[in-house]
This record gives sequence, C-alpha cells and structure tokens, in this order.
Amino acid sequence: MNTKKNKRAVVLGLNEKYISDHYDLRAILEGEACYLTVINKGSLEKLINSYEAAKAEIAKKNFSDYSNYNYAFHLEIWKLAKNDKLITTLKDLWNGLSVNKIMSNAEYAKMSMKEHKEILDALIAENGELARDLMRQHLYRSKESILTHYR
Repeated sequence: MNTKKNKRAVVLGLNEKYISDHYDLRAILEGEACYLTVINKGSLEKLINSYEAAKAEIAKKNFSDYSNYNYAFHLEIWKLAKNDKLITTLKDLWNGLSVNKIMSNAEYAKMSMKEHKEILDALIAENGELARDLMRQHLYRSKESILTHYR
C-alpha cells in the first residue's frame, strides 16, 4: 500500500465565486424544474398547500420557521419535475451552502413569499417559460442578497 506521510485535506472557505456559482447552478436547475413541472402536468395541490401553509404562518407573524416552508415549496417543485437525479442534486445544493441572510426573517419571508406567489401563478397558468424565468430571478435575487452580506 502506497501512503504519504502528513497528507492533509484542504477545505476551501467560502468566497464570492463559490457563492455565485452555487446560486447560478441552482437558478439553472430550479428554473428547469419549473419548466418540467408544467410539461409533466402533475397535480399542483401539494405545492399550493405548501404555499398556503407558509402564507398562514406569515399572517400570524411566525417568521422563525419560514426556512422550513421555503424548503417545502421548492421541494414540491423538484418533485413535480419528476427527475430523481435533479431532486438529489438540488437537495445536495440546498444543504451545501449555509450563510446568514442580510435581511431579517420577516423581510426575507415576505419577499420570498411574493416571489413564490408569482412562480405559483405561472405554474397554475401552465406557463413553463415564465415560471422558469421567475424562479431564476428568485434565486438571482437571493444570490445578490447573500453576496451583499458576504461583502
């Protein structure tokens, strides 16, 4: 067996390029997940329920659990895309970057919910191209918020 003494793993820290690449990839993949959702013509019931549950919590001013509702909304879209590899990749990406947000929980939840509503409306209207574009804008806005905080 050939081993080297004192060989160590190097863990690279977060930097602007890593964060930017991460969100760009998510925007591409999640945008396509929206497009596939329309093509696959699956039931949007769980997605609508996910959105409505988040809306109800925000109405009660419960912003602390918003990240769970946010994940549930995105996950339902991934599932509706009906591509197991896409789901696995997006789950890995979701868990692969953890940085603090620049906005308060309340600000973040309200802005995200507005964007989710626009995406949901495009999916209900079966406009895959618009849903794809709106999801990409949603993630690019998230990227800019995080990069602004990071800088």
